[in-house]
Amino acid sequence: MTLPAAELERVVRVLRAGGVVACPTETFVGLLADAANQAAVERVCQLKGRDAGNPIALLLPSIDALSLVAAEVSAGARALADR
Repeated sequence: MTLPAAELERVVRVLRAGGVVACPTETFVGLLADAANQAAVERVCQLKGRDAGNPIALLLPSIDALSLVAAEVSAGARALADR
């Protein structure tokens, strides 16, 4: 699915403002939010009906992006990410 430029710009504005965007995929509807924005992450947990202490999936564009969100990456986690 390709979004028209105007819609993509709207999605970016919502995310930059700390909002949450629903995004359909082939298998589920993902909730998009800025992982660096604590309020946005809390909103995702609220929308999913999850306790804030319960982990949620974080999708990254590449293995190199791990360093942006994790202070340490174990050897096991690195091996899994390399797959």
